[in-house]
Amino acid sequence: MAVVVAGAALLACAGLAGCPAFELAPCFPGSSASPLGENEGGFSRTTLAWELDKMAALVDAPESDDPPSEVLMRAQRDMRTEFWIDAARGFLAVVRGDTRDGKKIRLQAQYDFAIALFRLRYFAEARRVFEMISADTKHPRNMEAAEWLRRRTCPG
Repeated sequence: MAVVVAGAALLACAGLAGCPAFELAPCFPGSSASPLGENEGGFSRTTLAWELDKMAALVDAPESDDPPSEVLMRAQRDMRTEFWIDAARGFLAVVRGDTRDGKKIRLQAQYDFAIALFRLRYFAEARRVFEMISADTKHPRNMEAAEWLRRRTCPG
């Protein structure tokens, strides 16, 4: 009896989410759905587009054996504690080269930045970063980014 009740609850939950119960695999929304506005601490869409345009320059980033910067460490902590906007801002600073982090760390931060954007509902922008990463066969997170891009588009 408890199994039937739990199964019914799962079906109801799946129905509320807009996906049939047999399609519980993660999906990727086709467009951004009400991300945080600038007045709420989010990103300006225009500024974010410019930042993404500049990410192609990571190919020319210098290598470094220095340990990760405090900014990266803080961004990773913010990611673990789900402070998405703080994490995104920290990862963006690392990716841009505002810290002393080398190319390898900056590439890792690029992937984490895309995840933070996704969590903030900047879906189109996150997809764009994942596309950049998956197009670079030498990127350390190439396969993970490709997995994100293989997700089906969510209904609605």
